[in-house]
Amino acid sequence: MPAKEGTGQSLKEFISSRRQMQPDQQIGESRAVISAIDSINTDDAYRSVKSRISGINRRSVYFEQFRRIAAILFFPLLLVSVLYFLSLKDKSRFPEMSVQQLTSPAGVRSQVTLPDGTQVWLNGESTIKYSLPFNNQTRNVDLEGEAFFDVTRNPKSPFLVSMPHATVRVLGTMFNCKAYPGEKTEVTLAKGKVRLGTDPVNSEKKDYILSPGEHAVINSTGQIKINKENIDKYIAWHTGFLVFDDSPLPEVVEKLERWYGVDVSVRDTQLLSSRITTTFENEPLRQVLELLELASPLKIDYVPATINTKTGEQVKSKVIISGKTN
Repeated sequence: MPAKEGTGQSLKEFISSRRQMQPDQQIGESRAVISAIDSINTDDAYRSVKSRISGINRRSVYFEQFRRIAAILFFPLLLVSVLYFLSLKDKSRFPEMSVQQLTSPAGVRSQVTLPDGTQVWLNGESTIKYSLPFNNQTRNVDLEGEAFFDVTRNPKSPFLVSMPHATVRVLGTMFNCKAYPGEKTEVTLAKGKVRLGTDPVNSEKKDYILSPGEHAVINSTGQIKINKENIDKYIAWHTGFLVFDDSPLPEVVEKLERWYGVDVSVRDTQLLSSRITTTFENEPLRQVLELLELASPLKIDYVPATINTKTGEQVKSKVIISGKTN
C-alpha cells in the first residue's frame, strides 16, 4: 500500500511493501490510484491554486502600499507630535489666565481673602476683579464700588488697584478705596504708604504719595484734593460702624441705601442742606431710623418690602424723609 498522510510510513518502507505484493495485488492498487486521479476536478483545483496565489500577491501589494503611506506620513506626524509636546510645555510654564469676579450686593458687606493672603472688605454694591493666577508677577485688582484693603506685604510684587479715575500702588499697607459709578473717586490711607496715580493711561502725570490719615478725592478730570483729617468716617464701615461726622443729608441717604439695601427718598428738598453727626454699630435699620428722627429735624417713614403680584419680584423697602411739622 502507498504511504499515507498520518501513517508515518517512509518511502523505503513503501517500496519494500510493494515488492512483497503479489502481481494481482499490485494491479489492483494501480487501478485504484488511476480511479482516484480520474475523479479529481482539475478546473476546481486550478481555481483553488490561483486564488491562493492571488491572495498572497494582494497581501504583498497591500503591505507595500502601507509601507509607502507610513513613510510619507512619518515626518508630518512627527512634526505634529513635537508641536503638541511644545504646546503642553508652554501651558505648564504659562498657565491660561482667567478672571475672578467677586460682588457684594446692596445691603451686604463681605470679606474675602485673595490668593496672596490680602484681606479685602467689600461694601454694598461693590465688585472686584482679578486675574488668575494671582501671584508675584500679577497682583492687580479692578474695583468698582468701595473696598478696604489689608495688603500682604511683598517688596518684590507691588499691589495695584485700578479704578475709573485713579490707580493705587502699594507694597503692603491698609487703605480704603471708593469708586462708585458717577461719583468722585476717594482714597483713604490708614497705615503705611501708597502711591496714587490720577491717570491710568498717561503714566507721565504726577503721582502722589499719601501718608497715614490722609484722604484724597479725585474728580473725573483727574484733579485731586488731599486732606489730613479724622478718617474713621471713611474706613470704619469695614468693622461694622456706620459713622456720620457732620455729614450732609445726601451722603447719609447714600450710605443708608448701600448699608441696608433700601430705597431712600427726600420729600422736602430744603432738608438736603441738613447735616448729621452720629455713629451706629451694627444696628438694625428700624432702630437707626428712630434714632435719626430723634436727633434731627427729620420725620422718617418706613415702608416694608412687598412682593409685586404681577412679576413675583420683591420690591425694596422704602424710607421716606420729610420735615417735622410743629
